[in-house]
Amino acid sequence: MAYGTAREYLERVKRKYAEVGRPAYTKLDLAERVREDRLERDGLT
Repeated sequence: MAYGTAREYLERVKRKYAEVGRPAYTKLDLAERVREDRLERDGLT
């Protein structure tokens, strides 16, 4: 996968999180959103 492709995928994911009111401005923010989603999906919250 090309660098530009990976970057575009990440930007797309960040946009989707922002659209639902959970912005992820940095890689750390994005990692936190993923962890939150996994906890919710697994019923741990």
